Amino acid sequence: ASAPPVVQMVGMASGAALAGIVANVLGVGQSLTVATAETVAFWAQAGFIPVMLAGVFLAFRLAALPARQTDDRRSAAGEQGAALGPAPEAPNDIDAGCERRSRAADTAGAGLERVGED
Repeated sequence: ASAPPVVQMVGMASGAALAGIVANVLGVGQSLTVATAETVAFWAQAGFIPVMLAGVFLAFRLAALPARQTDDRRSAAGEQGAALGPAPEAPNDIDAGCERRSRAADTAGAGLERVGED
């Protein structure tokens, strides 16, 4: 239950650390001019585009994974079912159970009628 917040906090901390590294490499720590600020503003955003693309790619791979496993299981089950042949027909137990219950109800009803007639 605590794993998603931990992953989120690690992601935020990693992003902040990488943005700080980009800013320091581009010279924010030495002197802050308008040109330096423009450069850092661009590269702090553009530097994370490969990370974003990797995340999108992995998200699509993860979303496609269960569908692929389900298809593999279905095809394997189909091959096994074909090797075993058709399933044998079972007797219709539902109809037989209904007949027994209706006979029991008729018998019980007949007994009640007899008691009521006396």
